Amino acid sequence: MKNKVLETADDGRPEQVHKGNIFERVSKWFHNYWYYYKFHFIAALVLLFVVIVSVRSCVTSTDVDLVVYYISGTPLLYDEDQINLTERFSQYTPDFDGDGQVRVEIVNLCVSDDYYKGLESMQDQAKENRDEFSSRYSGGAVTLIMADEEGLQFLRSGTYLCDMTEYTDSAVSEGDAWCMTGSGFADSELMQIAKDKDLYLSFRIFGDRSIIRIIPGKTEEVEFAQGVLKNIIDNKPVSAAYTAE
Repeated sequence: MKNKVLETADDGRPEQVHKGNIFERVSKWFHNYWYYYKFHFIAALVLLFVVIVSVRSCVTSTDVDLVVYYISGTPLLYDEDQINLTERFSQYTPDFDGDGQVRVEIVNLCVSDDYYKGLESMQDQAKENRDEFSSRYSGGAVTLIMADEEGLQFLRSGTYLCDMTEYTDSAVSEGDAWCMTGSGFADSELMQIAKDKDLYLSFRIFGDRSIIRIIPGKTEEVEFAQGVLKNIIDNKPVSAAYTAE
C-alpha cells in the first residue's frame, strides 16, 4: 500500500504544520492583545451595552414625557392605583416633547423576595425585577425614582441614589431620599397607596463623570426630570391634564 503523502502549503511545509503555526500565532496575538487592552475592550463592551439599552428605551417610549420607577416591597395590584399615580405625577410634569399632551409612565418593580415566596411560579421574580432595574439604570432609562421602605432598602444596597440635599432641606436622615408623607403631593385623594405607608422620592446619580452623558439628549432629559422633582417637592403643579399610559 502506498504511503499517504501530506498535503503541502504554499511554503512547501506540510499543511498540518502550517495550520498549527497559524493557530499558535493567532493565540499569541490574542493573549498579547488581552494583556495590554483588556480594560479597553471591557469598557467598549459596557459602552455598547449602555447605548443598546438606551436606544431600546427611547424607541419604546418616544412619546412619553416622564418615566417614574416605583421600587416597592409589594406591587401595584390595581389598575386604578396605577392610573391615579400617573395622574398625580402628570400634574407636576410639563409637556417635554411639545406635542400638546403630558404623558407619564409608571414602571413598578417589586423587589421583595418575601412577597413572591408563596407564589410557586414566581420564585425568581423579585431577582428578575432587581436585575431589570439595574440594567435600565445602567442604560440611562432611570431618572426619577419612587420607593416604599423595602424599595428604599434595596436602592441603598447599591449606588443608585443621589444626594437629595441638593433639592431639599427635608431629605431623610441619610440624605438620599425625600419622604413625601405629609406633603402637598401625598395629600391627595389620588395617592391612595400612600395612606398606610411612607413613600419616598429620589433621583439617580448623575454627575460630571456619568457615562450616560454621551447619549444624545440624555442631559436634557435628566434635567427635565430634575425640574419635575423640584415641582413636586415645592408643591407647584403645572397642569391638571394628563394622558394615562
